[in-house]
Amino acid sequence: AMGLVVINGLIIVLLAVTGLRRMIFEAVPLALKTAITVGIGLFIAFIGFVDSGLVTATGLSSPPVGLGVQGSIATIPTALFVLTLLITAVLMVRKVKAALLIGLLSGTVIAVIVEAIARLGARSAENPGGWGLSVPTVPAQWVG
Repeated sequence: AMGLVVINGLIIVLLAVTGLRRMIFEAVPLALKTAITVGIGLFIAFIGFVDSGLVTATGLSSPPVGLGVQGSIATIPTALFVLTLLITAVLMVRKVKAALLIGLLSGTVIAVIVEAIARLGARSAENPGGWGLSVPTVPAQWVG
């Protein structure tokens, strides 16, 4: 794997030195560059929607995903996701520096507090209202 990283780095340096990288970059139309950027952003957003419980797999071939956990978006993790999204949006609209970082950190702190109080646990078939990706807890070690 490390050898492939070195080879990749050498290829990129070679493309940059010869000017081929600029020609390739300029050959791609602006609309395609925008579409690629939007597609990557939507993919990352979709992962966040799934992890928050806003969107879940239905287990059917059509539609493959549905809104909420068992058709309901009334779960604490989903509400916390929407709250974090609103905090971040308000900070960004107000042009606060580090708005994304502040929004993520505030959502994380709120999630840890909510988990300490409500003890939701991980999402499973028996516990559909739990946390999707990982259960937010205070780490046992801050530095490892």
